[in-house]
Amino acid sequence: MKRTLDNRAFSRFEIGLCVIVLGTLAVVALPHFVRAESDTRISACANQLERLSQAFSYFQATNGYWPPDTVVGKLPPEMRSMLKSENPFEGETPIGGQYDYENKKDLGAICIVIRGSDFIEPPTIEDAEALDTYIDDGNLRSGNFRAVEGGYAYAFDRK
Repeated sequence: MKRTLDNRAFSRFEIGLCVIVLGTLAVVALPHFVRAESDTRISACANQLERLSQAFSYFQATNGYWPPDTVVGKLPPEMRSMLKSENPFEGETPIGGQYDYENKKDLGAICIVIRGSDFIEPPTIEDAEALDTYIDDGNLRSGNFRAVEGGYAYAFDRK
């Protein structure tokens, strides 16, 4: 009885060629996926900062005063009703660190500061610079988003 070869299978060469092509595509596409993930975190943090600044500004417009200063990771109790569905002060920001509300006259503005805490690492300088480029002038020494001692401050009401 004569046996015939089944020609429906891939040869080793064809499989090797597919692996090389898929590997090349992965090498080309991977940086784009990493950049997209980073861009998503940066825009999420910028959106949170904008929502927080609007909520604090609305509170001040409604009540005639700013809430008192708080510690890292603590939302001022007066603001609980303004942020019913979320409390971004609990836990980590999208870029690392925690939010800290600063109402200090020496800063010259009302600020939301992103800084590290006992259990959460602060944002990297690369993430802070990317966030500054997204929402401000791209320079951490000027503008509304800048480096301050122990973190990065977003000033939303300059005095």
